[in-house]
Amino acid sequence: MATKLIEISTILRGYSDLLSWPLVALIAVFVYRKALNRLFSADKIKLAIAGVEVQTTIPVIQASITESLHGRKLDDQQWRWLRKLREEGRTPVTEQDKRILRPLRDAALLRAYPEGYLAAATHVEITSLGRMLVDASERK
Repeated sequence: MATKLIEISTILRGYSDLLSWPLVALIAVFVYRKALNRLFSADKIKLAIAGVEVQTTIPVIQASITESLHGRKLDDQQWRWLRKLREEGRTPVTEQDKRILRPLRDAALLRAYPEGYLAAATHVEITSLGRMLVDASERK
């Protein structure tokens, strides 16, 4: 009986030795998951804007777009417009369209044509940032 208990004890100790480091690693990943996520998602992107080179990360760009949209999500009409502009290029707009498109212009996802104010625009076209957003949404 005592020998059997010693065997069971030895087996359990072997299992605990085998599983202790993976368990510690799993707990560490869980505890530090936010820091690890920031560390691994911090791929740098270089942008040239108005002759100035800016180095940033995708989360910063995402935060900038979200801030420009005042925390609101794009509605179905706005997504349809972005997809249409990506497929068709520069597109004529009506006064009613401009009300829907203003948040997209404010977030730099599209631009007015001729260049200037959206209120005076006859057409709109998607920006590179808008195209990247549409492409990324379709890869989900």
